[in-house]
Amino acid sequence: MREPRAEAAQYSEIGDILLACAPVVKEFYLADCKAFSYHEEFRENARKAAWYGTGAIVLAVFVLLLRQFVQTDSRIWMLTALEGFAALYALVVVVRGINKAHKEKWLLERNRAERCRLLKFGILIDKEIWGNTSSANYYEKVGGPLAEIRSNDVNGLWEWVAKDPPPQCVSPEMDIFIHPKALNQLIDYYQKKGLNFK
Repeated sequence: MREPRAEAAQYSEIGDILLACAPVVKEFYLADCKAFSYHEEFRENARKAAWYGTGAIVLAVFVLLLRQFVQTDSRIWMLTALEGFAALYALVVVVRGINKAHKEKWLLERNRAERCRLLKFGILIDKEIWGNTSSANYYEKVGGPLAEIRSNDVNGLWEWVAKDPPPQCVSPEMDIFIHPKALNQLIDYYQKKGLNFK
């Protein structure tokens, strides 16, 4: 899915449609890379918060046990200071993670990438495109939905997800003729890029 021109050459019968989907592919990889980056930052923050939070708890328990045997000791004060630092650092990591909204940004970009993928394969099976050989029609199908995908932000994420229509069962009957070679290439393409990829 990364090189529309190479795909268009390989699948010559559906090449024009694949080339028309090039902006969708570009947007998919942009969103996919951002989603991966935000997800990694989110996971890294969660790991740090867990390790430092756990460390603070372990140190607190150790200090309580140590105080039963020694009332005043410089080690107790040092361990208490270390415990305070670990707890404070864990809190800073959590607050920073909440403020940067890594999780929401990750979900938005993941949703954006998935919508691009669905748009591409939706265009490939759109009977209006197969019934109209004009390449301008391909680009019209890409432009509007892609603009909507690009325009959404974190604030509208849940509204965007909520207004998604449920998947519809589509009748395989089509009132247009698709050349068998084009149909075979479309099936092969979908199997390799849509199913095997997952």
